[in-house]
Amino acid sequence: MSLVNTIGRDDRFEPLTSSRNFIVYALESALPRLQIRLRELLKGSNITVTLKELPSNEEETFDALIREKVDLVLDVMKPHQSSLKSVIVSEDAACCIARIGHPRILGKMTHEQYFNEAHAFLNMRRVKQTITEYLAKEELPKRTMGSEHTSMLGMMACVSQSDFVGVNSVRLVSQYKEQFKLQMLPLPFPTRTTSIHMIWSIKAQSNSANQWLRELIIAAERD
Repeated sequence: MSLVNTIGRDDRFEPLTSSRNFIVYALESALPRLQIRLRELLKGSNITVTLKELPSNEEETFDALIREKVDLVLDVMKPHQSSLKSVIVSEDAACCIARIGHPRILGKMTHEQYFNEAHAFLNMRRVKQTITEYLAKEELPKRTMGSEHTSMLGMMACVSQSDFVGVNSVRLVSQYKEQFKLQMLPLPFPTRTTSIHMIWSIKAQSNSANQWLRELIIAAERD
């Protein structure tokens, strides 16, 4: 599907001749793959999409949408404001990571092994919890903290240079496990998937440029 050749719905926005730059706030886990897919979909176009990592403050993120400082947001949080609309565009899941060559972990990990290891904690700025607490379907035993991170990639770099284990995004780890020399392991306890919501201002609902951008992001997020 070529989004570049899709004709705008009215004469205010014509993708074949436009040189507009759109701004999209996105989760760290969504950024690398989305950047690659957008480059493919926009090949030959003068339109650009600038991807920015989500601000740490949720209110700042949604305020930017309402004030039209940003065109779209991709977030794990579904907005509750009546001034915003959203749709789920993709899902992610969690996995455990450990470095290749870990002295105690090789290809699989038991529940007991997981909780006996020191952990690289990843605090999700969106929900003020660790990713493990947010995704676990059951109450978990206390873990020993080895390090603490707000960046998924930063946490992967730490795990690759230590004997810590960590919980991270399947989507992101799949892209970077070779570079960081990481084992990607199933978690030894039940977890829920993460829905990625595409969010826009209700004021942009009928805007032809924003409609086109939403279709572009849906195409980019499609497997």
